[in-house]
Amino acid sequence: MRKCHPSMMEVYLEYTQFQESPSRFHLWVFLHILAGVVGRKVYLNKFYYKLYPNLYVALVGPSATVKKTTAGDIGTGIITTIPDVYHIRGKITAWEFFSELGNLCAKYNTAAVTVYAAEAKNLFGDLGKAELVTLLTDMYTCPDHFTYRTIKHGIVNIDNVFINLLICSTPEWLVTGTTIDEIAGGWTGRFIYVFEESCDRSFAFPEDFITPELTALRQDIIDDLNEAAKAQGEFAITSQAKAEYLLWYNKRKDEWVDERLMGYYGRKPDMVWKVAMLLSLTQDNSLVIDESTLHVAWQTLSDLEANMAKALAHVVEDPALRYKDLVISFILASPGRRATRREILRKFWSRFDQDVLDRVMKNCIECRLIRQYGVTIQSMSEIMYEIDDTSIMP
Repeated sequence: MRKCHPSMMEVYLEYTQFQESPSRFHLWVFLHILAGVVGRKVYLNKFYYKLYPNLYVALVGPSATVKKTTAGDIGTGIITTIPDVYHIRGKITAWEFFSELGNLCAKYNTAAVTVYAAEAKNLFGDLGKAELVTLLTDMYTCPDHFTYRTIKHGIVNIDNVFINLLICSTPEWLVTGTTIDEIAGGWTGRFIYVFEESCDRSFAFPEDFITPELTALRQDIIDDLNEAAKAQGEFAITSQAKAEYLLWYNKRKDEWVDERLMGYYGRKPDMVWKVAMLLSLTQDNSLVIDESTLHVAWQTLSDLEANMAKALAHVVEDPALRYKDLVISFILASPGRRATRREILRKFWSRFDQDVLDRVMKNCIECRLIRQYGVTIQSMSEIMYEIDDTSIMP
């Protein structure tokens, strides 16, 4: 019998309501820990493959201001109380990671791991980063069998893989820690980027708001997670949910508007079902996805997509173009959605010089995002930049 009503997720958000991290961070941390609890025991049968509810989630935002790690630590503190959930936190090499999976497989005949990195740079910052990224990229689909080859250790086989990953990162680290090759190779496309620039609430003394009833919610969540861990088997989709999904599926490419998110949008059809499975499990163990659950899954993902590109905004081949979104945002916020060259340079004098601005604006003008013309202001000739593409206006 479940204790959390109407759902575990809503109770978790109630439990974390007086902590200042953005509510979206808490929502996705909860979905991450629920995925880690149920592991490979539940799935959606796609005939050619089984779809498991594992997630690769990245909480992205400025250092200290949005409290990414605090949100992650709250969820981690809960998942570590659940029996039979193997948890890895912090830095690990590719071989150490695979060795852990091998040990789990030998003991339990499954290699199910939930990974948490409070700082992404600590997990991926070593010289073996490329190898670890490749390994995690390949394991995202939770293969039944996986072979790992090394010069020192030879060939090692593991079975029944399930990798569930949560990382916290600043936008600045993504610039230095993510390459164009990793975008093209599918690594970033496997992630759900939860990007927030500021907190949506403020509590100087959260302890003053805590009641015995609120404290008790933590144990209710833990008890219900233990109940969810008992779920086992194949999910069913109602006929109405299938009909509505089919309508969306045939028009899904209309959403593909940013090349940096092509990997995400390409995997969104499966991502919707992953989220829907978890949302269903927040309520009960019926293993049924109906149209209402599907709608919430769509909305949960759609709420992220407007900001998701900002997480990768600065990951470009030309370092100068990392400032393109910054400049466009400034012009959009300026009166009349236009700004002079002098205003832009004065605003961002500590970030880039006139040569970088020239390259940014040349790119924007050729893409017809911005138009340039001359004006006279207080008897001085100025270069004016104005938004030319109405599709990027809020």
